[in-house]
Amino acid sequence: MHDKLLAGTGQIEDELKDVNKKIVALSENKDMFTNDVRKSLALLQVHLLMKSNELQSSMNSSTRSISDNLTQIKVSTKQKMKSAIAEAFAFRTCEKGMTNLMNTTTEPYMILPLRDNAAITTPYLCDVVTDGGGWTIIQRRSKGDLDFYRDWAAYRQGFGSLDGDFWLGNENIHAITSRGSYELRVDLKYEGKLAHAHYRSFSIDNESKNYALRLGDFSGGEAGDSFEYHKDSDFSTYDQDNDSSSKHCAKDRYGGWWYVNCANVNLNGKWQEENKKGLEWFKLTGGNSVEYSEMKIRPV
Repeated sequence: MHDKLLAGTGQIEDELKDVNKKIVALSENKDMFTNDVRKSLALLQVHLLMKSNELQSSMNSSTRSISDNLTQIKVSTKQKMKSAIAEAFAFRTCEKGMTNLMNTTTEPYMILPLRDNAAITTPYLCDVVTDGGGWTIIQRRSKGDLDFYRDWAAYRQGFGSLDGDFWLGNENIHAITSRGSYELRVDLKYEGKLAHAHYRSFSIDNESKNYALRLGDFSGGEAGDSFEYHKDSDFSTYDQDNDSSSKHCAKDRYGGWWYVNCANVNLNGKWQEENKKGLEWFKLTGGNSVEYSEMKIRPV
C-alpha cells in the first residue's frame, strides 16, 4: 500500500513538472509574441508617421505651387491687360473707358508704357477716374520737392517723376495735341479746398512757334477763368524770354510758362511762394500759391 502511494505521488509530481514546463513555455511564447507585437506596432507607427510627413510635405508643396501659379497668372494677366490697352490706341493716348478695365479703388492712375517709333518720348500718366477718366496728365505739383526753375531744353524734354511732381515736356504735349482735338482740365487745391477749371480746347504749337498756347473757351469750374489772359502767348523760360513784358517774367516768376505781361496763372512757379511768385491762379488765390495743381488733357 505504501509503495502504491509513493508510486502515485511520483507520477503526480512528474505530471506537475510537465505542466510547469508547459506553463514556462507558454509564458516564454507569450513574452515573445508580445515583444513581436510591440515591435510590429512600433514599426507601423514609424511607417505611418513617415507617410503622414510625406503627405503633409506633398500637400504643402502643392499648395505653394498653386499659390505661386495663381500669383504668376495674376501678374501675367495684369501685364497683358495693360499691354493690350496700350496697343489698343494707335497714338498711345489715355482714353475714356479705361475705368472699366482698372481697379480704380487702388489705382486711380495708370502708366502707359513707351511704344516703338512713338512720337512721345516718355511714358504717360493717365487719370482713369476724374469725370469719367481718359485724362493724360501733363503737369503736377503735389510735393514741392522738385525745382521748376529750369531752362528751355528741360521744359522741351520734360522732367520729374510720374509718382511725384513733373512736367511732361513741351515736345510731348505738342505731339499729343497735334493729333486731334483736346480739352483741358486743371485741378487745384487752395486752403484745403479742391477746385477746378475746364476749357473746351487746348493745344500748343511746335518749337519753331515757341510752343504758343492755343486755348478754347472756359466752360466752368470753381477756380474761375484766369487762364484766358494767356491765350496765344508764347512759352518762356529764364534763358529764352518770349513774353510781352519789359521785365523777364520767367526769371521774376521762377518758372517756365506762357507769360504775357507776366501772369494771372503760373502753375510752374516757386513752391509755397506768395506775392505772385508761387503757383498762382488769380481768381482763386489772388497773388497767393495753391497747395496742389494738376493739368490734364483728354480727346474730344
